[in-house]
Parts: sequence; structure tokens; C-alpha cells
Amino acid sequence: MKNKILKTKNIYYFFYPFVVLYTIIIFFKGFSNFNLNLIWNSLYHSDYYINYQSGFIRRGLDGEIIYHIAELTNFNPLIIQKTINLISFTIFIFLIFRIIIKNKVIPLFYYFSTGCLLLYLEYIQYGIRKDHLTIIYFLLILEVYKSKKTETFKHLFLNIICIIATLTHEIFYIVFIIPIFFLFFIDSYRKIYILIPSFAIFSLTIIFKGNELNEQLIIESWERLGVNNIKFNSGIFTNTIYIWKIGLTPKQYIGLFLMLLGNFVFLIVSLSIKIIIDKKNILFIFFQYLICFCLCMVACDFSRWIFFTNISIVLTLAAVQKIKYHSKSNRTSLKLLLSIFLYFIINTQHIGWSYNVYIKNIPLKLMYNFLTQL
Repeated sequence: MKNKILKTKNIYYFFYPFVVLYTIIIFFKGFSNFNLNLIWNSLYHSDYYINYQSGFIRRGLDGEIIYHIAELTNFNPLIIQKTINLISFTIFIFLIFRIIIKNKVIPLFYYFSTGCLLLYLEYIQYGIRKDHLTIIYFLLILEVYKSKKTETFKHLFLNIICIIATLTHEIFYIVFIIPIFFLFFIDSYRKIYILIPSFAIFSLTIIFKGNELNEQLIIESWERLGVNNIKFNSGIFTNTIYIWKIGLTPKQYIGLFLMLLGNFVFLIVSLSIKIIIDKKNILFIFFQYLICFCLCMVACDFSRWIFFTNISIVLTLAAVQKIKYHSKSNRTSLKLLLSIFLYFIINTQHIGWSYNVYIKNIPLKLMYNFLTQL
């Protein structure tokens, strides 16, 4: 038994230098040309400028708050938005590292893989959007879930946070409703009616998604405050970019499905190294990946949905109080080796699909290229 534990530790010691190397490669791949000015500019994202000046509309809460702060103080709205984004993103980074330090449910290397934080690091090159805010809101819910507050308080707080988070971005409700059900209602599913208020708000964000008239009125509202360069991303006020509109071939659809399946297996194997995966956990993970699959069909930010899915599953299982752990003597090196193998070959593309791009960017090839160029 002791030799078995030592063997597993030796595998970790051999593997972690590669994890550090890959983390450095991804960091410099994305931020080698960055300077303070570029970092400050990356804090801008148009989603923060959707407001209620044209009427109720999805994602408008933060924009409305920023609008009124700017109106009352005469501060530049761009500076207010970037400052809010910088502060919230800093809090997010702090909370994530706090979670990693306290982590008990999954090997440390999983966080630093392209199934998790390194995937997030890759796609925030397109701008720091509201994703970190939705995770912060979910972390608040987890703190209340783990607290000794009364059930009534927990349910009230749950609705309030769900409403605020959904008004910030409707993706919160889509991504985190199953984790919330798994935590709060899995053993008392008849109480799901408690979420009716937050579900009603979510429904309104789906109905009032906005149109080109809303877009024009919102742009004009910011122009009155001296901001003349607001441009919203395609698909926010115009037609949704469904997967069948980007022209994938049947082979590319298969590749995308295999990418999702690979991430699913990588997560399951990595989790099973430390915790016992029972039927409830499997069903939870399966339904969460089903949501991920649906999101990939209706919005082509593939890396976002996989990151959201994986981080939501890990955070949820880490919060479950009755989770069962393997003893160190039962942590098999076979699972660890399989997880390490998947670590080297898992790669996720942000938009679209290409086998050549996939192979070019798998961790093993990136590490090989880096080492051979030294």
C-alpha cells in the first residue's frame, strides 16, 4: 500500500514540471505583446453598455448602473466601466486561487489545463466580458449553501442573487440552474417552486432580448454622455449565430462532438482520482454537459461553454458536504496516467472547428515546439 502511494506521488512529481511549462506557454502565447495600455483596453467590453434607456432588455442591469453613476458624477463612463471590470476581475482571480488552495475534489493540474483555467486564459484575449461576474455570483450562492443560515434565508438569498446575476447576463441562469438544483433541491425537488421569482426574471430576459431599435436608442443614450464609439458584438441585437450558420462540414461536426466528449471524459477521470463518482454525480455532470452541447448549438463560443461547464461542475462538487473521497491508498495510478494522457491531448477552439488547428494547438505539440526552439 505504501509503495502504491509512493508510485502515485512519483507520477505527480514527474508530471507537474510539464504543467508549469504549459501554463507559461499559454500565458506568453496570449500576453507576450501586452503592455499596461493594452491590458487597460482589454477591460472594455460592449456588454457592459447595454442599459434600460430603451426599455427593459437582457443584460442591461450593469449598464444602467454605470449610466446613472456617470450621469450623476460627470465621470467618463468608459473609465467607470473599466474600473468596475478591473476590481471585479481582481476579486475573481483572488477567489479562484483561494479555491485552488483549498481544493480537495480534483488534482491541481486540472485547474491548469485547457479544460479549465488555461482555456479561460485563452479566450479572454477577446476581452474581459461578464463571465467572471457570473462565477462570483455563483460563489456567493455556494457560501450561503455551506452556511448554517436558516432554509428560509438561504432560499431568499438564492432568489435575490439569481435575479441580480440573470439581469447582468442571462447565461448565469442557463449555466448554473442545474448546479443550484443539485445543491439545494436534489433531495427536496418539490420545493423547486421557490425559484419561480428568479425563473420569471430569466424568462423576461429571453423575451426582451432587444432589436436594432433598442441598439440605436442605447447608443444615443451614451452619446448624450459623451461616449461616441460604442459598438455591440454581432448576435446581441441581431440574429443569433447558430452553429449551422457557420458552415461546418459533417467531419467538423464529428470533431466538435469528439472535443466535447474528450472534455467530458477528462473531467470524469480527473474527478474520480480523488472522489467517488456516484449515480447522482454522473447524472449531474451529464446534464451539465447536455446544457453545454445545447449552448454550442445556439452560440458558437465553444471554449466559453466548455469552461463554464467544467468550472461549474468542479465548484459544485467541491461545495457538496456529503461528497465521498477515496483514501490515498485507493487512488490508482492508472486513473492518474489516463488523466495525464488526456491533459496532453485536450484542446478547445473558441469559434468554429478545424482538425489542423486542433492538432497544431494540442498541449503536447505546443510543449514540443517550445522545447525544440530553445
